[in-house]
Amino acid sequence: MCSTKKALRKEMLAARRQMTKEQVAFLSSSLKQQLINWDIYAAAKVVMTFLSMPDEPQMYEVIMQAIADNKKICVPYCSETDMGIMDAVQLTGLADLVIGKHNIKTPDPEKLTVINPAYIDLIIVPGVAFDRQGKRLG
Repeated sequence: MCSTKKALRKEMLAARRQMTKEQVAFLSSSLKQQLINWDIYAAAKVVMTFLSMPDEPQMYEVIMQAIADNKKICVPYCSETDMGIMDAVQLTGLADLVIGKHNIKTPDPEKLTVINPAYIDLIIVPGVAFDRQGKRLG
């Protein structure tokens, strides 16, 4: 990573971490509204999103909206035994989540339904920042 990119990443992370819970909640709600009005979301049958860290956009409203819209929703799952391997696993609701490593919510390993990535229509990817062409900083 070049020094300019590294500096920008550090600056953007610092700004994100200074946001209040209220700011994160407001911007997360705004993100959800923009997403559900997007034609690609409307056409998607299977949506994959991430499970949020506390200072990231909170995706729980998106997950619940997708379920209410009769979409299949999936999230990443990394097994502790298969390090480096990530599966897309289906959620039927927030009750499918348990507290995992580092006190982060994760799909319940006892109730995993793996989704073939070929069936995913839309993937919502977290990132620190994106450029105007949509390239992800990290």
